[in-house]
Amino acid sequence: MRVLILTLSLCISVSLSAQTLSTSITYQGELEFEGAPAQGVFDFELLVFDAESAGALEATLVVEDVLVQAGLFAVELDFGTGVFIGDDRWLELSVREGASTGGFTGLLPRQALRAAPFALHAQAVAEDSVTGDQIADGTLGAADLGVDSVGASEIIDSEVQARVSGICPAGQVMTSVGIDGEVACVGLPDGDITGVIAGSGLEGGCFDGDCTLSVNTAQIQARITGACTANQAIRVINSSGAVACVNVPSGDITGINTAANSGLEGGCTVGTCNLAVDPTDFMGTNPVDSASTLNPVTTSLGSAAWTTIETLTVTSGSGPGQVLAMANARVECVDCIPPTSQVNCLMGFTNAPSGVPLGVTNAIVGFDSNSVLRDNTVTVDEFAQGPNATRVYYLRGRSTNPALRCQFDDITAGGIFIPD
Repeated sequence: MRVLILTLSLCISVSLSAQTLSTSITYQGELEFEGAPAQGVFDFELLVFDAESAGALEATLVVEDVLVQAGLFAVELDFGTGVFIGDDRWLELSVREGASTGGFTGLLPRQALRAAPFALHAQAVAEDSVTGDQIADGTLGAADLGVDSVGASEIIDSEVQARVSGICPAGQVMTSVGIDGEVACVGLPDGDITGVIAGSGLEGGCFDGDCTLSVNTAQIQARITGACTANQAIRVINSSGAVACVNVPSGDITGINTAANSGLEGGCTVGTCNLAVDPTDFMGTNPVDSASTLNPVTTSLGSAAWTTIETLTVTSGSGPGQVLAMANARVECVDCIPPTSQVNCLMGFTNAPSGVPLGVTNAIVGFDSNSVLRDNTVTVDEFAQGPNATRVYYLRGRSTNPALRCQFDDITAGGIFIPD
């Protein structure tokens, strides 16, 4: 990491004209880069906090491509309103070379902002914070009060609205308010609605006189009011809400048969029916086992050190066969650093808690041109297993680089016994 040293000074750029005070401030500083005055273009990130350490973040500003000459620079900052309102503030800076798009290097400690920046508080004086005792005699003119002269009672109509005193009688509404407070009124329209047209879900309507509307039951379902008796079920609901019912069939099932090679055995024609799994087809009571985890599992740093990630157990049936051990994992690099760093992450199964997997799946992960590389890796290994045996299989992983660790996430492992 290159060493950056920043010597800072702060000044305020304000206008004393009658225009609104700008929220912009000028920030000046001296930047050293690798032990010498910096020269070139740099990006600055400026954070405003309400405490010297920790605290709440009040504002963030990034200024890019600032020219630094002989270590000196000046930059215009505008955090907007609501930041410098009279409370203590500290500025924390971070910097990076202008050609870089990576992270910023923080420069600590934070710098306390004093005096000058709080001149911006004059733009946002709190309500009722200025009393009559704080206004010097003779400083307010007639134009400030909206009257002809200080103390006069005559209102300047173009600036101040007189108290509204008028009222409209029943059946009328206001159309305007005069500068003297008087109101103009107009009567409410009188007469019948000339026409009502029924829209979606309604039917009826009219063009004069009383108007009748109703729900269109072809589009809207009327409230369901009917009910079926015991041993009946609703077959249909009519648009009126009435229901049509049908009897629920009753009686015994006449027979259950199991098909050949279906994996089931048993059956019956009457009474209680017993079914069971056919061990001839499924080769035992536990031919398939699976295991999964949502927690990351990380291999050791040693390039030759295999680490167990997950285990699964498979039980065979009455004859020998083959076990297919399958696993899926999302592979990431723990220690890879941009812009380019990659590592080979290996994964495979063993039938013992140690040793090298029978088959190895390779995933290349890390960073490539600032892009994060991940890999959803699948591995399938085959093992021989005798009859009526229970075996534990171990999913193992490792990194080929002692300095870079591989992380295996969202792992799902499973196995199936296939008879010979």
